[in-house]
Amino acid sequence: RSEILKGDAVTQEKVKNHPKVTMLYNAVSSEVLGNEKFVTGLKYKDAKTGEEKQLAVDGVFVEIGSLPNAEFVKGIVTLNAIGEIVTDPKTQHSSQVG
Repeated sequence: RSEILKGDAVTQEKVKNHPKVTMLYNAVSSEVLGNEKFVTGLKYKDAKTGEEKQLAVDGVFVEIGSLPNAEFVKGIVTLNAIGEIVTDPKTQHSSQVG
């Protein structure tokens, strides 16, 4: 989302130097593409130019922070010991489906 990475310097260097990682700066994700079973791409907007772009990918990892922020669903879905929403590893469904 910006021109700099946030987080600890050691992890940043590992990511930057990994041969299978391409860094995209100023990218704001807008849509995960695919079907019920597979991710096929990611749409994003270049924050500097406003240009919409698309990237072919096989998966998406979402990381917002290191502390779960799921307190608002406590009592609605199952949470684990550290407050994360428990999901089925194959379907990603929570304990409350549809």
